[in-house]
Amino acid sequence: MKSYKTELILFYVLCFISILPILFTRYYVTLDGSSHIYNANLIKSLVFQSDLETMKLFQINSIAVPNWMGHFIMAFLRIFLPAFLSEKILLLLYFILTPLFFRKFILLFNPSGKIFTYFIFLFTHNVLLYLGFFNMMLGIMFLFISIFYYHKYCQIFNLKRFIILTLLLLIVYFSHIMIFAITVCFLAILSFYISDIHSNNTLRKKILNRLMLLFLSALPSLILAFKYFILVDSIDEGEPQLPFVKLLTEFINVQPLLTLSGNNPWKIYTNILFILFTIIIISRIIVLVKKVIMAKGSNLRPKFKIPSFKVVCLLTSFVFLILYFILPNGMMISIRLLLLFYLFFVMWIALNEYPKWIHVLTFT
Repeated sequence: MKSYKTELILFYVLCFISILPILFTRYYVTLDGSSHIYNANLIKSLVFQSDLETMKLFQINSIAVPNWMGHFIMAFLRIFLPAFLSEKILLLLYFILTPLFFRKFILLFNPSGKIFTYFIFLFTHNVLLYLGFFNMMLGIMFLFISIFYYHKYCQIFNLKRFIILTLLLLIVYFSHIMIFAITVCFLAILSFYISDIHSNNTLRKKILNRLMLLFLSALPSLILAFKYFILVDSIDEGEPQLPFVKLLTEFINVQPLLTLSGNNPWKIYTNILFILFTIIIISRIIVLVKKVIMAKGSNLRPKFKIPSFKVVCLLTSFVFLILYFILPNGMMISIRLLLLFYLFFVMWIALNEYPKWIHVLTFT
């Protein structure tokens, strides 16, 4: 109990440290941050104040654009607060809730993985945030909130869960459409991971119930997404595919963490992190090979079963990595995919079980 409290205090201390840059600056400097505040001021004038002068020049888009969430949150806060505080509150929500719900979700599957959830703190401060991609960051935050809520509470279908899940998915949609698609796909996979089952019939029934709940909850957002793609030409050819050497270099450098500077003095730290990740995955491969050899030696026929959830996370991360190496770089998709790869890879790390001595050293 004492070690658990020590570890929990450490988690909250790290959470507090991560928000210090926001607390001790008036404006949190990002590339697009000022434009987000400007848009929030316009929305406040149009929606909450009905300012006639603003209405002569601007109007709210009649199409439900999946990039509104951050603007509308700040516009609402601007009714009561100055611009810099509205931005601070938005960023504080992101920096606090993202690691909190990442941790909550991991502990549903692996209660012993507490210390490994700390990796998420590194990736909350990422290059996309400093470019000002607030809505994608909010989408990632609500991704973790949605998968936590879905797995913990949506084992059966009822009206309350349907309403909450529908609202969560709408929020993800209005944050970032790519993260919305990932969220729905991930929740569909998560539907197959059910505890407390007594028979195959019970398992099938629960899976179908969860999939039905997910489909009905996602339907309003799916309709909005379909309408958006029909009415808006949002495909940006942008840059061609980046050179393979550049992609490989950014992968090894863990480029999402090189926020305001990509200079050599900082790369040594991300290179060390990459080496650590490489050691972890090699060690897990060795453990897996040993298990396969032992299973063959026992002459037991392996029965088919769905992969463990940690395997799903690892496979998902490598899907993002493959796309990172093959897709053109329209709308800066390469760095987005690389960030998603590392997020799901860190999720896989935290879901693994490790020797007891590691937990002793880390107070868990």
